[in-house]
Amino acid sequence: MTSTEEHQALLAATRALMLPLARLLVARGVPYAQAEESLKTAMVQAAQEANRDGLPHRLVSRIATITGINRREVTRLTRLEHAPSVPQRSAAAQTFHRWRSNPAYLDARGEPLTLARQGDAPSFESLARGVTQDVHPRSLLDELLRLGMARHDADADTVALILDASSARSTPTGCRRRPSPPPRPG
Repeated sequence: MTSTEEHQALLAATRALMLPLARLLVARGVPYAQAEESLKTAMVQAAQEANRDGLPHRLVSRIATITGINRREVTRLTRLEHAPSVPQRSAAAQTFHRWRSNPAYLDARGEPLTLARQGDAPSFESLARGVTQDVHPRSLLDELLRLGMARHDADADTVALILDASSARSTPTGCRRRPSPPPRPG
């Protein structure tokens, strides 16, 4: 097998290994940026392990050469090893959190309002645009629906947040569900 054929076979094996992982990440709402950061960190760690006997003052350049990750990024990643990482919320998790916590989207009891899908605030469209301008509100709605976190009433064209979903799938990465308040005596 030539080195080119070996390289192509290795890339094919990598894709085969990564597809199930990508499916899991997508199912759990992990954004690409976090997955990419994890891969870069693993590449840097593997390069460090392969160069344990190298000169310390040349390690960053050596890792950059091996991995193809630029030196500034390698330096950042090697420094991160010692710092705890804080997961970033996905756009869906940010939308869920804002809907649960922003008073403009809550009723008098502090429960999330059922929102018109489009229109002026409070609407799902205004909520989504307040979270990000990079993702269309319909795409965010589709993701919340896929995760089982929202329900769309097509007849009324309204969107309701689902608070009683019990599966882990209903809470995207970086979003902790706030427990529902206890029932009020009536």
